[in-house]
Amino acid sequence: MSNFAKWLPQQTADWYMFMMGVAAFVSSCFLLWYLKYRLNKGVNPIAVFGVVFILTAIGFIGARVYSVLEDVVLHVIDGNRITTYPFYDKLANNGGFRFYGGVLFVVSFLLVCSKWFSIIKILELLDAFAITICIASILGRVGCQISGDGCYGTYTTLPWGMHYTNGVYPSLLPVHPVPIYEMIISFGLFVYLFRLEKQKQFAGQLFCLYLIFSSISRFLLEFIRNNTSIAFGLTFTQLTALLFIVLGTMLFTRLSKFLAH
Repeated sequence: MSNFAKWLPQQTADWYMFMMGVAAFVSSCFLLWYLKYRLNKGVNPIAVFGVVFILTAIGFIGARVYSVLEDVVLHVIDGNRITTYPFYDKLANNGGFRFYGGVLFVVSFLLVCSKWFSIIKILELLDAFAITICIASILGRVGCQISGDGCYGTYTTLPWGMHYTNGVYPSLLPVHPVPIYEMIISFGLFVYLFRLEKQKQFAGQLFCLYLIFSSISRFLLEFIRNNTSIAFGLTFTQLTALLFIVLGTMLFTRLSKFLAH
């Protein structure tokens, strides 16, 4: 087994926040290049960085709210009163972050913006963000991996199992390095969507496919994580993933019917 602590420091959650900053910057640079050279659109670099900054902030807020919501559900399932839950502390300081909350808040914000922009432009932007999010996910999971913040999986005897002995949430036994699995999946999804962009049939296609495939991977990876099931033997994240798979499929079908070339 690989002892992860011997080759990368895992001391504080600051690694995660640092990599989130790196992810936002790199994603901004990629999005700028993608819009200007890949799609041949004239864009203002300052505007691109500003948009990414705003959406990143919105995404972080959504990710925190979703994490607290999940925590509240588990708190109540454990037999506790909702009034005993430390909402302020979790929202302001000690809450986690969850991917789906960020997606929901960002998409909701963009849909609100559709009052001022055409829905086609919003869908085109979502396609560009679908590819960009893959890059951000890779870098974000690097932060999870090097901080040992508990995103790893269950015990394993596989040769690539890792010990997170000095992580924020230590694991003394070898476990599945789920952040690395997610990096590999995100990279594969990035390559697939990037190559598909020139052959896509309608605006929003890449975003729909991202929702479907990323949700399938998250649903499956939950089986090797230590999260608590809440219904039908499934975790909160798995139930949300199923919802996103259905929504992504419905949106794909509807858009392909009305917008396909």
